Amino acid sequence: MGEIMSTIFLPRRLPQWPAMRFAGTLSLGLLAAGSLTACTAASPPFGPPNALSLSDDHSEIIMAGPMRDGLSAQVKQMLEANPKVTAIKLESPGGSGNEGYKLALLVKEYHLATFSATLCASACTFVYMAGEPRFLANGGKLGFHSSSVNGVKSEEGNKFSQLLYQEAGVPQAFIDKALATPPSDGWFPTTEELMKSHVVTDIVPDPYFVPSRRKYWSSDEQLDTALKSDGTVAAVARLDPAGYKQIRDIYSDGARQGRGIAQIIAASRSLISEKLMPAYFRRAPDDVVLRFARVELEGLRYIERNDPGSCVTIAAPNASISEYSDKRLSAELNRQLDQVMTDLISTALLHPDHPEDDALNRRTAREFVKTAIATSPSIIKRIEAVKRDKHNQVLYCQALEAAVETVLDQPAETAARIIRGEQLKGD
Repeated sequence: MGEIMSTIFLPRRLPQWPAMRFAGTLSLGLLAAGSLTACTAASPPFGPPNALSLSDDHSEIIMAGPMRDGLSAQVKQMLEANPKVTAIKLESPGGSGNEGYKLALLVKEYHLATFSATLCASACTFVYMAGEPRFLANGGKLGFHSSSVNGVKSEEGNKFSQLLYQEAGVPQAFIDKALATPPSDGWFPTTEELMKSHVVTDIVPDPYFVPSRRKYWSSDEQLDTALKSDGTVAAVARLDPAGYKQIRDIYSDGARQGRGIAQIIAASRSLISEKLMPAYFRRAPDDVVLRFARVELEGLRYIERNDPGSCVTIAAPNASISEYSDKRLSAELNRQLDQVMTDLISTALLHPDHPEDDALNRRTAREFVKTAIATSPSIIKRIEAVKRDKHNQVLYCQALEAAVETVLDQPAETAARIIRGEQLKGD
């Protein structure tokens, strides 16, 4: 099946954090595509048609030329009509910032790899950064500059651009240099700068390279070793062989079907967060469920202090161009998460002591959202702060922290039921 490539292909954090599930209920007054209007020095004429085509094997969309209004709608139609698409090739000087943002959301939704052989600049970089993984051919260039509206630098657009780059994990020094570049100019970082800043996943020699043709493991044994290198997956494999087989089958079947690795990861994460984890939470004892929530809270606080760009990714996953990765946590927090997840799975399967009161758990969580969450002065204050300053990433983490803190302030049995009820929403 080929060689493992350099990108990481294991599932990232396995369950959705309960705080993430609360985010939809909190109505955090999130991002608006209207923050961007145009992101090229000389704005191209807007309006269809955009230059779009399919690769010969129908696994890749090829976008060439300026990004005009209607582009994301056209790409959406192509994706719906061609389910085998796993990547998008981007050759564009930029164009409509709104279209760039909307197309980036599509790339993330469909878990596409991104690739450029010649040039991807300005608003095109939003789309490129949403890919997983991200490839650049030798000699290819990525171009950055500040946002503009009708040729005039836009501070609002720059704030929005900074937020998108931060949530994608780009270092602040790189972002500062990009947004300090005048709209009429362009900064084209070197290959070394792009790789060091985690903008590009891999440099490839072939301008006709198709990302979907890259394979990720050479044997079933190698796949097993890689999957079990994650402590939580190893616990599932040891304690829930049937659950592990479902995870493994997603990878094996996805490879046989020619799916992109990001699409395989997404399917695996959905299975784990929507099927396996609710089953474990149902049966784990209260103290372990609450310990999980406390470690989660420490994770949010760490992100707020050290990587606030991830706050929006966690709080507003549907408005973010990037997936949250637990690589952004400290090694110690990841160790604690792995341990509590292992304990949760093992106690649920080996020593279950909690009845499967699904209806009661759901009802408790629903009533909690209607009462404590909706009326908590601390939560309301933080949500209002987000609405007033939607580009302040720290405020998103603080709103989520307030939600988790409010849960943990409840009596232990009630708090555990709330957490179980939120997990069951994915079931």
